[in-house]
Amino acid sequence: MKTANLDTQKFFSGAAAAIRLCQFRLPDASTCTQPALKRSAAGLCRFHAPAQKRAAYIVRARAEQARLPLRRQLRAAHDRRLRYLRNLNVPRLRTANDLNLALGNFLDVFAAGVIDARVTRVLLRGLRIAAVSLRHSPNAPASADLKDFHQRLITAAGLIRDHARLLRLETLRDAQADLRYS
Repeated sequence: MKTANLDTQKFFSGAAAAIRLCQFRLPDASTCTQPALKRSAAGLCRFHAPAQKRAAYIVRARAEQARLPLRRQLRAAHDRRLRYLRNLNVPRLRTANDLNLALGNFLDVFAAGVIDARVTRVLLRGLRIAAVSLRHSPNAPASADLKDFHQRLITAAGLIRDHARLLRLETLRDAQADLRYS
């Protein structure tokens, strides 16, 4: 990987020195070697800029949700889910780190309230299937990494299940309170 960085630095060190390179840090502590987008204030390439857009989108969605009245809020939530799900980028699931990254992305989206527990459980099932197929691939990661991922997946599924149960209990309590006072 370092040779690729050195080759890129040699290529960009001449007359094309004005081209900025992506500032994204890769897991092996090197930087991405793609040219940065002109409109990217953070200096990211076309592959890494959408990740920051998603984080900013979640913040904007929370602020927007607090301002809208109920009917408009429900409509906006539906539109937001559709927009987010269309732009949900799942990394290529080649390693256990990719699986962990995808799991974190799904849980972030669930915590932001963009998707509900049912959709999150479906996504987690897909990750579980990907982990099983990854285990049997020719370039399989270490079994300890996959065991760690499976443990995190089981914990996440339990948290989502508990969250759904709490929502059902709150709905029942509200319905009982409405019956008492009416």
